[in-house]
Amino acid sequence: EKPDRLDRLEGWRRAGLLCLTPTSTPAGLAELSQDLNQRLREAGFTVEERPLRAHMTLARGLEIRRGR
Repeated sequence: EKPDRLDRLEGWRRAGLLCLTPTSTPAGLAELSQDLNQRLREAGFTVEERPLRAHMTLARGLEIRRGR
């Protein structure tokens, strides 16, 4: 199994998104995100404090209901 595949289909209810996500975030992508956030902070920007959730958005504006 390749850890860098978008291998899960997820519905994010609050955001109304249908996404593909990886089972685990590739280390290189997490490092890139951390480095970018650090450089943006140093430049005076406010950055997200939430951890990276790698994903590809397939659809927006959905009403996603809980499965049964």
